[in-house]
Amino acid sequence: MIPRLLFEGPVRLAIVLVVAVFLLIVIWSRVRSRATGRMVGAGIAAIPLLLAVNHLVVTPREALIELCGKLAGLVDEGQGSAVAAYLSDDFEAGGLDRDAFIDRLEDRLKRFRVDDPRLSGFDVSLPTPNDGLAEFDVACSIRSVDAFLDRVLTRWKLTFRRRGDRWRVVRIDAVPTPFSPFRDLRRWID
Repeated sequence: MIPRLLFEGPVRLAIVLVVAVFLLIVIWSRVRSRATGRMVGAGIAAIPLLLAVNHLVVTPREALIELCGKLAGLVDEGQGSAVAAYLSDDFEAGGLDRDAFIDRLEDRLKRFRVDDPRLSGFDVSLPTPNDGLAEFDVACSIRSVDAFLDRVLTRWKLTFRRRGDRWRVVRIDAVPTPFSPFRDLRRWID
């Protein structure tokens, strides 16, 4: 909990720091000693320092969320071939290997336009230091020559493996949800 507070979510950290400094000021206003005055000064000085550390340190969890955002951005831009750079050599999705998946993705992105994907509801876990799972919701619009679907809600599960200092996607699965038109990835890419 403490590492997530210190290194992820600057808003949460800023709120905790402001509350802590406020409490120090309250204590100082009642006691008025040099020690409490120094504590208030140290607390105020710690705010920008800890926020800078929070900004500079990228945790594995943050790296996976950022990578999911990059992939969604590439799909939004219609750059299916660029997605290949983030896939592992042993990638599998919907019964397709890496090359077949990229070919199918490029074909689908020529026929359908995915607009403004918004990712939320992340559930990220790291079973081992080099393996990660990210499950998240995506809301987007999908349009083609024949149809327009506004606010399509889907849920995805991506499996990652770290190679050196880079994370690669090993597997993509569509997670069935009540409002999703896609029950599995195979239906989406067929």
